[in-house]
Amino acid sequence: MPHSLIFEDYTDHELIHMFTAYVDKKYKGQMKFEDGPVGLFVRITIRRLGRGRGQAGFGNARAMQNLFMRIADRQSVRVRQSRNAAISVDNMLINRDDLIGPDPSLAIQKSTSWTKLKDMIGLASVKQSVQDLVDLIGTNFKRELEEKEPLQVTLNRVFYGNPGSYSMPHSG
Repeated sequence: MPHSLIFEDYTDHELIHMFTAYVDKKYKGQMKFEDGPVGLFVRITIRRLGRGRGQAGFGNARAMQNLFMRIADRQSVRVRQSRNAAISVDNMLINRDDLIGPDPSLAIQKSTSWTKLKDMIGLASVKQSVQDLVDLIGTNFKRELEEKEPLQVTLNRVFYGNPGSYSMPHSG
């Protein structure tokens, strides 16, 4: 008779410990976090990771390593951009933006797609729907910084109408 082993997902506290231990091992204890290894930005990062619990394919350690790779990629881009701009940068610091990403209210301003949409004539309801989603993302980002749960909403939208026309979007 086959046996099944069921492993419980790690708690956020355990994932923080695993994450910081992983970073310490990888960088021989030299890497620092902007707000410390159990600071707000690490806690937000791990809370986001923890939201994957219970979903098909979620694996504690693998998910944590994938998360770290995204953080390392953001840090690498930031360090390279700073060096290219002749700005002094600490290579052994993982900062807020590396951990949790940029403030979405600033990121949207750099989006060429958002700029193109805003420059289009008409489409007022589409523009407003997208702006509402952006505002919600910004609100949730601020809620995370206050260690509050993000607001849950469906992100599905249906835009209907003939090509070249626009209609009111419906949540779905």
